[in-house]
Amino acid sequence: MLEIDLCFCSSNDTVSEVFFNEIEKPGHLIGQTQNRLVYGGANCGLMGRVADAALKSGAPVLGIMPEVFADKGVTHDQLTDLEKFRIFCKKNDAGELGCFYSFSRRYWNFR
Repeated sequence: MLEIDLCFCSSNDTVSEVFFNEIEKPGHLIGQTQNRLVYGGANCGLMGRVADAALKSGAPVLGIMPEVFADKGVTHDQLTDLEKFRIFCKKNDAGELGCFYSFSRRYWNFR
């Protein structure tokens, strides 16, 4: 059975090189254990490095990214699969902000 590993990390390229070296370890481990990486879909920062390591080790990699970022040229182009989602935000009559996420024909409402 294929297990899924989720990774939440920075897409910023200005973090210490120590973190870049360390993030490769779980990426390689995901491939070696024949699991799947699910992460933010970026080609930069720690996100890009963990995806590169997982792909190099043979793991399938799914990127999940808001459309607003996907159109900025930061999407990793070697991914096994990429899911884009939309974010809609609107204030109600009380001035509270509510967000509506649309992803793969499934919908969530977060406040």
